[in-house]
Amino acid sequence: MTRTTRFRKGSGLACTCWFTALLQGAIAAAYGESAVPPAPSDPTTPESPILPGNPGEYTDDGWSAHPLQYGPVDVHMGLSGGGLFDDNIYTTESDEESDFILSLSPTIALSMGDYRQRQGNLLSVDYTPSFVFYTDNSDLNAVNHRVNAAGQWKREPWQLNLSQGYLDLFDSSSDIGGLTRRQIFNTMFSGQYEISPKTALEANFRQNLNNYDSETGSTSNDQINDWTVESFVNYQATPKFKASVGLAAGWVDSSESVDTCFQQLLTRVMYKWSEKLDFTASVGAQLQEFEEFQNMTQDNKLNGIFALGTTYRPVEKTVLGLGAYRRDNTSASSVNENYTVTGVDLSIRQFLTPTLSAGLSGGYSYSDYYSTAKGFNSDRADDYWRVQVSLDWKVMEKLTVGVFYQHRQDDSSGASASLYSYENNQAGFTCSYRF
Repeated sequence: MTRTTRFRKGSGLACTCWFTALLQGAIAAAYGESAVPPAPSDPTTPESPILPGNPGEYTDDGWSAHPLQYGPVDVHMGLSGGGLFDDNIYTTESDEESDFILSLSPTIALSMGDYRQRQGNLLSVDYTPSFVFYTDNSDLNAVNHRVNAAGQWKREPWQLNLSQGYLDLFDSSSDIGGLTRRQIFNTMFSGQYEISPKTALEANFRQNLNNYDSETGSTSNDQINDWTVESFVNYQATPKFKASVGLAAGWVDSSESVDTCFQQLLTRVMYKWSEKLDFTASVGAQLQEFEEFQNMTQDNKLNGIFALGTTYRPVEKTVLGLGAYRRDNTSASSVNENYTVTGVDLSIRQFLTPTLSAGLSGGYSYSDYYSTAKGFNSDRADDYWRVQVSLDWKVMEKLTVGVFYQHRQDDSSGASASLYSYENNQAGFTCSYRF
């Protein structure tokens, strides 16, 4: 049962995909000519843009080698901006509308301790507001916010980590089918105890709180919150190979749909073959159980889940990244529906000169929707893919500029296909400066 309608205009901020290009510019500035960040352990094909430096993409390596210092506190500052032409700002199949968008995103970070190498105690907090200005649709002008705080305490044989992230976004989502404002709170606590130089016990707790605002979006004030507890036994077989086996359990609470709980059996592998090749994988099985609805309970669902990532550097100035994933998500657009998304990502970066680099990235994902309650049927499936090309120039040590083009397309099937299908082209320029 679909509960969304297309959002057209309203107060707020539409995060557009120039953010993705800004992030690529920041990567080029931060990592120089010899490297890019390794493939993520949980890669995702970005269906909606992200703020530069949000908790899922943030890296301390991007900050200046000579920050301002006030006692034990290092102060890092950065400024990103750009312009973008988007031929379908509302990601709709019909009645497409274009606009030119300008943006400005300052960042400040306060850090102390071993926040660069992350081998000792550390404490850090950073904040990025993003100001976006639409040339023709000025009613969409507003500000997004990202805040991230992290701490680490190490004293052999213990290590404890705590992080808290907050995002206030107005962005597009293939699941929702348009622009929606949402607030996201991410909490992560991790503890590790070293039994021996090769063996350690690990326990993790994660909390994700997602609030969708019906006044600026298309949902009915939906709230989707989930909690996960994990435990692992880690074994460092060799300096290059690390394996883990563990169990996880979680609960998902949705204000508009039945609640679900799940249990997972997981195996993780991290293998650094050489300086040119590394590989990470998390593979397992998930059993999902559904709450009773109108005196009936949906059958349990057993599903395979995985996240794979690899980075390969065949020569000094070429970097290849490949990732694949499969996981279950709760739908924010449809009552009593979840979906299994399976996808793959590929990226290539080639350094043409010590200061000029070209990038090509793309991805494909398939989202298969299913009912979480008896009496509800789902016939929706989404094929989503994107491709992006970019060119970045490191003008000086602290300044990087770039241009990019991106194409996105979502082909949705089922009775509600017209709500979610769209085709979109974006082209623009970026600029990133680290103080």
